[in-house]
Amino acid sequence: WIRATLPQSISLEESAKHVGSMRQIIRSHPEIITVTSQLGRPDDGTDVTGFHNMEFFAPLKPFDEWPRGLDKEKLTKILQKELQDEFPGVIFNFSQYISDNVEEALSGVKGENSVKINGPEVKSNEATADAIVGVMRKVRGVDDLGLFRSMGQPSIKIVPDRTQCARYGLNTGDIQMVVQAAIGGQAVTQVFEGEKSFALTVRWLPQYRSDLSALRRITVSSPDGSQIPLSQLASITTEDSPNVIYREDGRRYTPVKFSVRGRDLASTIEEARQRIEEAVRLPPETNLIWSGEINELKEAENRLLLIVPLTLLLIGFLVYSAVRNWATTAIVLISIPVACTGGILALLITREELSVSAAMGFISIFGVAVQDALLIVTFFLQLRAGNKPIDEAAREAAKKRLRAGLMTTLVAMLGLLPAALSHGIGAQTQRPLAIVVIGGALALTLLTRLLQPPLLVMADRWREARAARRERRTSQAVPVV
Repeated sequence: WIRATLPQSISLEESAKHVGSMRQIIRSHPEIITVTSQLGRPDDGTDVTGFHNMEFFAPLKPFDEWPRGLDKEKLTKILQKELQDEFPGVIFNFSQYISDNVEEALSGVKGENSVKINGPEVKSNEATADAIVGVMRKVRGVDDLGLFRSMGQPSIKIVPDRTQCARYGLNTGDIQMVVQAAIGGQAVTQVFEGEKSFALTVRWLPQYRSDLSALRRITVSSPDGSQIPLSQLASITTEDSPNVIYREDGRRYTPVKFSVRGRDLASTIEEARQRIEEAVRLPPETNLIWSGEINELKEAENRLLLIVPLTLLLIGFLVYSAVRNWATTAIVLISIPVACTGGILALLITREELSVSAAMGFISIFGVAVQDALLIVTFFLQLRAGNKPIDEAAREAAKKRLRAGLMTTLVAMLGLLPAALSHGIGAQTQRPLAIVVIGGALALTLLTRLLQPPLLVMADRWREARAARRERRTSQAVPVV
């Protein structure tokens, strides 16, 4: 789903010339099945927009039919470069059909993320937005950067001169009535057609109101009956005015939309914020509002700050209820940082960002790590309860629970391997989770087999030595009769 944003004041005829050329560029790639374009608002009127907005639906062929080495991200970069080279100044945005609507609902504009310059003056907001775009263009990872302009609508400004009006016995209301009747039209009567009624509006012919010189020749009747040209009673100028004014919570803002590719969202926006604070000076009563996926990320992080500690506490309680010993509980829980280390290394090797999906993978690997450790620890405790020597019990537990532990980790790895290798649509959400679980399972397979037996021996000997010292202190404290 490709969206193109042209200048606000472009006409329907001019937009129609460009939409065909854009469609040809997109369709020239064999990976795209077809291209359907929409110019302006949809027929049902659900999306209010002008002729400056173009949308293209470009369904893709199955990825196994694509040339080797080409994926969706590379195709997006190629299309973006071709379109921007052919149409400089046009803002392009690449997304998915349903995702595009969700992103617009999150960010408030037609883009994945946005920074809104919130202030009282539209011109000042837009000037600040231009400076912010210049700064964000230098931030690595920022893509699809664009400014939704409010200014750009040519308008005619007529300001009555009160001194001149008073000289001829007129007031500003008289000027306003003439301008309204000549340019906008004045309803003079009602026309009935059956049960329907229509206002009959009269205004001057186009040749008498089509340009500034014609407007200046409009005459205003004075109380003495003389006709005074409008140019003697008011200043008539053209100026750049807002075509659309964006508002949120009753305040005006100018939006800058952007996407993040090839880098994690949090660090990209944090760098952008720091650079903007250093390089852009905000006018009085102006502030920045960041919207879109970053807000969802913050909410997810806040939830994880609650979920992860609760998960660890629950796991610790269940493990202690199974082994009934704090030292052995600690040995079981050591498997969690080992598994997390494997997940982090897997993300670094595959160059995946630490996302919410990856965080879910770390929570998933908690259970795999604890289950794998409990298989060895509980069997070791059973052997010790049968008066098996410490070294033999640790060695036998590691040997006899090797197959069960491998089955646990291999099921996790093989089950998620297709998701880790996937590059289809939606793979960017499931791939980090799968990579973390596979990396953590590999670390458990290799490291825990080496760490757990020595730790069990050390913990058991420490526990026996502590019990012996306590027994000696007890025997020394008993008085001899």
